[in-house]
Amino acid sequence: MAQATPPRSPLRERRCNSAGTLDEARAPLPRRASRLRAESDLTWSPKKRSLIVVQTSWLPTPNQTCLPRLREISRETSDGRTRVRVVVDRRRRTTVSVDVTALLSFCVCASLLVTTTALRFTAHPPPGPTRLGAAVIGDARPFYRDVQEPTYPAPLRATLTLDRATKYLGEDARKKVAACVDFAARAHRGQRRKSGEPFVTHPIAVATILADMEMDAATICAGVLHDTVEDTSTTVDDIFHRFGGDVATLVNGVTDSPTASDAMKRAAVLEAAGAEYRVGVLKIADRLHNMRTLGAMPRPKRIKKSRETLEVYAPLADKLGFDHIADELVRLGASEVAPAGLGGLARRISPIAALVALVIAPAALDGLLDHLDLGDSLERKPAYSDIE
Repeated sequence: MAQATPPRSPLRERRCNSAGTLDEARAPLPRRASRLRAESDLTWSPKKRSLIVVQTSWLPTPNQTCLPRLREISRETSDGRTRVRVVVDRRRRTTVSVDVTALLSFCVCASLLVTTTALRFTAHPPPGPTRLGAAVIGDARPFYRDVQEPTYPAPLRATLTLDRATKYLGEDARKKVAACVDFAARAHRGQRRKSGEPFVTHPIAVATILADMEMDAATICAGVLHDTVEDTSTTVDDIFHRFGGDVATLVNGVTDSPTASDAMKRAAVLEAAGAEYRVGVLKIADRLHNMRTLGAMPRPKRIKKSRETLEVYAPLADKLGFDHIADELVRLGASEVAPAGLGGLARRISPIAALVALVIAPAALDGLLDHLDLGDSLERKPAYSDIE
């Protein structure tokens, strides 16, 4: 008769036979926690110092509520540290203890770190009160002090601003403007303004102002190229063969002769504006951006430019029908020539700026026009715009 095989011991007994007695092997395995998770203490803090301690425990059923109820707010001080204790009841009692001293220290250190980092990586603005007048394209200087932005290709921020401003133009016109931007960036490669910005940011900003006036594509292209003949080796013939006679005519109208005096330059611009309205608009946009970014220039030159603006270009903008630009030119010019204490008010308040301009630099445009025998050749005309 075959002998019956004895039943095998349970897995726990077989695994634990080598360590301890059979009763110890049959004992239940230990668990991580013998309490419900809701009854356990939850602590969010570093190992050595508790910044925030949260404790929760179930309440008896009669004491439970549907809405949270504030039970206690208290303050504890020990070992020179202050903690705020807040107790809230609902289904569970939640106690939050915050180390106020450590929290305030953390906030102060974080604020100092952010301030130090911002001061380190933000470039200093150029001197002069006119820095408060923001340029059309904003501050286009490099983020790091010791790194200069390349002069070619044109800065992306400036080109994107111009592209957004010319959305009212047709696709072909916008491509032509983009070609002018690349041409100007190549021509002005290596040139920088007094503030350290690539020089091409100035003609792009002038073109952006013209686009805000909704001028036609030829005027905007001339705004991008208006300094190429005067400051580079580019000629009017180069612009004529590349972008057409309309653009070349406008660029030639705002190009100053290097040997001419200031009076002769103003007379030439006014005569060109009398023959072609857009030349005057282009010159106004050029002067507006120069006044917005006048802070990098020395004080005597700022005074000279401001007087000329108040005497000629602000009245010219008003005569051509751009009242808002005339008002801004008056405010910017008056803020420079005003006595100490009135510059900030003149920049912000138009009547004060007009009074300062009337007293210090009254308008002289009408006298110049009579002297040049232009009369009423400069009239208010509607802005040009491309109609596709």
